[in-house]
Amino acid sequence: MWLVIIVGLGLLLLPMIINIAEWVLIIGFAIIILGWFFHAFLWLLPFIVVAFVGQKLIDNYYLKTGKGKFWASHKIKDK
Repeated sequence: MWLVIIVGLGLLLLPMIINIAEWVLIIGFAIIILGWFFHAFLWLLPFIVVAFVGQKLIDNYYLKTGKGKFWASHKIKDK
């Protein structure tokens, strides 16, 4: 008798459990995709920082010495 009740409740709850599992999979997949984008951004970040910091150093050098006009940014050249 108890086995019939437990199996019956299990069958009634099965669609809800499958739906919860589906949402868990969707959320997990979204977290993985966001993690990939974040990881790619972290790999690109040093190159972006080097580019901006390097350009700032080149511009300061050009303003102090007047050398390196080819490498200086357009905003600095126009001054």
